[in-house]
Amino acid sequence: MFIKSLLCPSKNFLYLQVRNVTEVVSVKLKPPTKDSYKRTKIIDRIRIHVRGGSGGQGSQSTGLIGGDGGNVYIKCLNGGSLSTFANKENRRIVAGHGFPAKRNQVRVKDGNDVYIIVPPGTEVKSSEDVLISDLNEEGQTLKVVNGGAGGSAKYENFNGQKGEKRNIVLELKSIADVALTGFPNAGKSSLLCALSRARPKVADYPFTTINPMVGSIFYSDNTQVKVVDLPGLIEDAHLNKGMGHRFLRHIERTKVITLVIDINGFQLNSDVPHRTPFDTVLLLLKELALYEDLLLKRPSFIVLNKMDCLDSKTKANMFLEQLSSATINHPFLENNNFAEVILNNLKSFCENDF
Repeated sequence: MFIKSLLCPSKNFLYLQVRNVTEVVSVKLKPPTKDSYKRTKIIDRIRIHVRGGSGGQGSQSTGLIGGDGGNVYIKCLNGGSLSTFANKENRRIVAGHGFPAKRNQVRVKDGNDVYIIVPPGTEVKSSEDVLISDLNEEGQTLKVVNGGAGGSAKYENFNGQKGEKRNIVLELKSIADVALTGFPNAGKSSLLCALSRARPKVADYPFTTINPMVGSIFYSDNTQVKVVDLPGLIEDAHLNKGMGHRFLRHIERTKVITLVIDINGFQLNSDVPHRTPFDTVLLLLKELALYEDLLLKRPSFIVLNKMDCLDSKTKANMFLEQLSSATINHPFLENNNFAEVILNNLKSFCENDF
């Protein structure tokens, strides 16, 4: 079955919200520069520094307590994006400081809280890469640092206390609906260009794509399907060969896996054997299973690419015959614990018309 549709990065935003006040005050963040990120490049992992606001100075003479410093929260909302932090200047988030106590004041104002908006599917981790929280649902909120207490008799000279500070990592688990996966030079970037307005780098040599690139297709009912062009995999990627783990982890963050297959087969270099289109499918499924077998339980598709080449129809028919007659005795499936799962996936492709 062929993919007919596929992402456009959504607008991102970050805002301050005054405690107990419904008015939302915008934060002036520096706009992205030309070099900070390309429009279609995914920012899926970012490290930021967060600090709570300091407490306000209390009044020793009147006994009034200073305002508490603001807290920093992370809130999950549709429309959020980590691209806000492509600029280094935006990676240091400080909440508002508490106001000092003054004469004739009944209540001293607390500092403003800061809400960092992230999209659903964001993991919040410590600087040691330990998971703090998994934000998957709209409206989920996590407090990451507390503001300092306002100055009072508890503290020397009624001094306000400093807010907490820490470094955290925001990592996006789900980056798109559909993943274009395959060996290098299979035409994934060209396919994304044809399906969307994304403009990834396209060239006639392997490993053109180093970072995931995204595009989208919009429908008349205002829905869209997001598609990501992932860097090419190589054999033994599950062993982290050729930065395999870095590339494979992106597949975990998509809902549908699309295997983009060069109808002419693939050969990385003269030192490795040429792989037929059927070999390519088998090896890709094998790499996915050995990295994370749960990936094979997701919906998957095959896209036969470069069908405008010579004898492509003959090669496609041969590929379909091999696909329908595949057995567990294939050399690539020998001594593989996931051979039966891979074979079931191959058979599932034959259930749909090409």
